[in-house]
Amino acid sequence: MTRPTTKQRLDYKQIILDCQIRRFTDREILEYFQINGINDISLLTIKRYKSQIRQGAQKWIANLARSKRAEYIAEYRERIDEILTYQKEFWKIYNNDNTKPPVKVMALRGLMDSTMRLTELYDALPIIAAIRHYDNEEEHPVVRAVRERKLGENDNR
Repeated sequence: MTRPTTKQRLDYKQIILDCQIRRFTDREILEYFQINGINDISLLTIKRYKSQIRQGAQKWIANLARSKRAEYIAEYRERIDEILTYQKEFWKIYNNDNTKPPVKVMALRGLMDSTMRLTELYDALPIIAAIRHYDNEEEHPVVRAVRERKLGENDNR
């Protein structure tokens, strides 16, 4: 087998990610490559790429958690602004007199979905903070409070 170029390796990793989203096994991923005429990849290479993808994800979240607070908050803010923009568009569609009832229903579904996504973003913020504290070997204030409460209960026995 010839060694894939840097671009091919990136493409292969993206294909593997796409296949993982579809819950393909390693063998099914290999078959997918072969069906699509890509025969210069082995099962071992797929496993190595999957490992690199996992390591990259771990590195990404660790960097995000260690980054200055402003960086990840700015990223969240951009996603929040994006969702709010979608919501405005959904309301325009819904409130337009020319919009047909089925389209209005779809706009309402979009509003509901975007509201859920917005809520998920807000809910996820404390997780990043907890990872950041953990990664810096600091005890999260909630964990400390629970631990101290349990120690106090044990002292009273």
